[in-house]
Amino acid sequence: MKDHEKRKVQKDVVVAETTLEDRHIIALKAEGPGGNVGKPGDAIKSLIEENPGRVTMVVMIDAAVKFEGENSGEISEGYGPRSGHRHRAFKIEETATNNRYTVYAVIVKREHSGKRLHR
Repeated sequence: MKDHEKRKVQKDVVVAETTLEDRHIIALKAEGPGGNVGKPGDAIKSLIEENPGRVTMVVMIDAAVKFEGENSGEISEGYGPRSGHRHRAFKIEETATNNRYTVYAVIVKREHSGKRLHR
């Protein structure tokens, strides 16, 4: 999103649009700086409502602390919303289910920063 025009879509959440391999991408992220991620579930719902019939997939990308023996940068893939906060995960799953989308999750492993992880 670095080189793309961003707009605020919900409290503390921004969105930018681009293309990748002839696919239209609507990307959202926490506005930052800081650890507040806002309301991504409400943002996803707003974007789906703004683009009726155009959204075909929801992909969540997040970082997670790696286990001992795992390499930094290692990627895990799965299904379902990836969020450390149950309410955010519920809102994302609710929106996806109501609109018949599967939520794909991509997790990138990283070193523990030494800071306390909030859940």
